[in-house]
Amino acid sequence: MNDAAPVTLESIVFYAPEREVSARDLAELEVLPIARREHARALGIDTVRVAAELDHEVDLAHAAAAQLLQESGIDASELDALVMVQGRAPHYLLASEATRLQHRLGAHR
Repeated sequence: MNDAAPVTLESIVFYAPEREVSARDLAELEVLPIARREHARALGIDTVRVAAELDHEVDLAHAAAAQLLQESGIDASELDALVMVQGRAPHYLLASEATRLQHRLGAHR
């Protein structure tokens, strides 16, 4: 038997950029082989959100986390854990976007 306290998620939040474009019109689709392009267009995704060119995952995560902290009335210094889901290709070699987010929020535990 494990005496450790259970882990719970108190709040979950996401942030989606405001700019929305048609998925069928994405320039990235044009560089795909025809079969992959048609497969992508057949997925049923009509629109996608597009971040500003200089926005990175940590910028989007910071917007979501700041909103969550404000809505919940929790100070970042009170956080016990921070979970950040990010893409497979980091912006920096040997990146730790989660620690960048932790630093920007002031969550120093």
